[in-house]
Amino acid sequence: MSRERRCASRVALEIPASVFVGSDRLPCRLLNVSTTGIGLASTFRRPPGAWVRVLFQLPGQAETIDADALLVRSAERGPEVEWGIKFVNLGSEVTAQLQEYVGCVLPIHPGADPGAQAPSETVSEWAAEQERERLHKLRLQALYRQALDELNP
Repeated sequence: MSRERRCASRVALEIPASVFVGSDRLPCRLLNVSTTGIGLASTFRRPPGAWVRVLFQLPGQAETIDADALLVRSAERGPEVEWGIKFVNLGSEVTAQLQEYVGCVLPIHPGADPGAQAPSETVSEWAAEQERERLHKLRLQALYRQALDELNP
């Protein structure tokens, strides 16, 4: 089986997400995000090639991302199935939201071993500080946008 090469940096996170296949809502866990797609974990099995709609809210952002996507890979991992989801026809606002989030958070290395040891305390502390700074910037941007909206009704 050939493996599609990843072109975008991925950011690891674990948040709830929903996937709609037709009218069926499947609760999932979002494992990573990039500007081109996401990795999910689910207890539901679906074959690659399925068209889906995904909904999730990134940490520190008020807007919920609602995107059409394609299930490009599916792999069993114990009781769960990991899905590789590729976004399709993202709007400019959603693309900007993803770029902002992915650009502000440390990416995970594409070839990283999922069973590898956690980073040292120094790196973990630095990453936590980077996340605090990113969230602070997002809050300031939201306040700035709100102030502009109030000035320009």
